[in-house]
Amino acid sequence: MKKKNKERSLEERIQILEKSILKHGDAHRSKIEELDKLMKETQMKAIKIDAVNRKIEEIDIDGLPDMQAAVGGLIEIGHHFRPSADIIYVDEEGLLKEPDNFFAIEHETQLLAGNGLIVGTGHQGEEKEPEITIEYVQKHVLWMDAMTVALYMAMTNIGNS
Repeated sequence: MKKKNKERSLEERIQILEKSILKHGDAHRSKIEELDKLMKETQMKAIKIDAVNRKIEEIDIDGLPDMQAAVGGLIEIGHHFRPSADIIYVDEEGLLKEPDNFFAIEHETQLLAGNGLIVGTGHQGEEKEPEITIEYVQKHVLWMDAMTVALYMAMTNIGNS
């Protein structure tokens, strides 16, 4: 007995459609359109903080590889926004790369190295589109270069304990 479409996972549905398209070619144009629609369902909007170019933009991501590409390495959580469940992912080895570009969120003490990626978090811990707006991020991100970070650390005695 075949499973109904709604009982199949998204990956199963995509695989079935890909096989049908390969087998029947352009005769199944509607299946190609359905596959395209399913692929777009897995994409979501995220907010990229580009510390090198000092720009904030909305991007489409589709899973972990896109998230890692956006930050330039393996991801780790750099900041939690409250009260939303939005988070900023950064490169987990960002500080080891001796970066020249940093950013911080206004009124927060955490300095973040390199690029950041803001995504939301669902009830099950899954990534989703962020609740925070790009306008909020543009207003509250503070850009810093290595010299500014060194001065900041000296003034606040960070790292001198």
